[in-house]
Amino acid sequence: MKTLHFGGIDFINAYPLVRALPPDRNSDIAVKLTLAAPSHLYEMLFQHALDTAMVPTFSFLENALPVMSGKYVIASDGPVRSVCLYSKKRLEDRALIALDAKSRTSVRMLKILLNETGYQRIQYVSLPFEAMLLRKDIDAFLLIGDDNFRAGIPDLPVCIDLGKWWKETFDTPFIYAVTASFEIENLLQVHPWLHENFMFWKKHQTALVNTWSRELNIPTPELLHYLTKNILHTLNPGQVESGVQLFQELCVKYGLLRHNNTYQVFF
Repeated sequence: MKTLHFGGIDFINAYPLVRALPPDRNSDIAVKLTLAAPSHLYEMLFQHALDTAMVPTFSFLENALPVMSGKYVIASDGPVRSVCLYSKKRLEDRALIALDAKSRTSVRMLKILLNETGYQRIQYVSLPFEAMLLRKDIDAFLLIGDDNFRAGIPDLPVCIDLGKWWKETFDTPFIYAVTASFEIENLLQVHPWLHENFMFWKKHQTALVNTWSRELNIPTPELLHYLTKNILHTLNPGQVESGVQLFQELCVKYGLLRHNNTYQVFF
C-alpha cells in the first residue's frame, strides 16, 4: 500500500482527529501527515502536494472537488466558541466589520446570517487580529479559531457565537470543514487512520486534554468542554449531506457562489 499524504487542520478543533495518536505509535496505516492552516491545505491539495486533506467547506464547494468524506468533520450543533463576532454595541446596518481571513467558510457563514437577519448594507474589511485592535473606525470584528482563546481580546459588551446563531436560524448543524480528495480510494485509505485517532481520543480524553491544556495555556475544563461539547467530529450521514447542501444553496442565494456544484459524499 502506498503512503498517503494527508493534510490535517492545525487548529485546536481538529486535535482529536490529527494529534491524538502518539508520534511513535506503530501503525499499519501508511499515512504521512502534514499540518497547516485550512487555507493552505486546499491549495496544497489542488497542487497535488497532498492526496487528501481537511479543507474548509466553502473551498470544497467553490473549487468543485468531486468527493468528500462525511465520516469525520469539524462541525457544531449550537455554540461553537471559536467563531465569534465581537462588537462595541448592538449591530446596525452600515456597520464596518473586520474579518479574520483564516477561514473563508466562517466569513461566508457570517454574511449569510447577516443577510438572513435583514442586514443589507454591512461593510467589510479583512485584517489580522492585531490590526483590528488599532482601527478606531471598526464597529465589530469576526474572530475565528484558536485566536478566541488568546489573551488580549477586548472586553466588548457584545459577543455573538455564530454556531449558536446558525442553529437558532436554520435549526441544523454547521459543517466548517470536510475531508476531500480527487479520488475515493484516498478517502478509503485515510478513514482508518482518522478512526484510529478518534478512538484513541475517546479512550484517553483526560490525559490528552491535560497535555494540550499545558501546551496551549488553556484551562483544562474550558478545553475539555470545547472539544467535547462545542465541537463535533461525527454526525449522522443525513446531517452532513443536508448541512453542506444548505450552506451551498445559501451561498448561491446571496451571491457568494456562482452556482451549485455536484459532488459525492462518501461514508
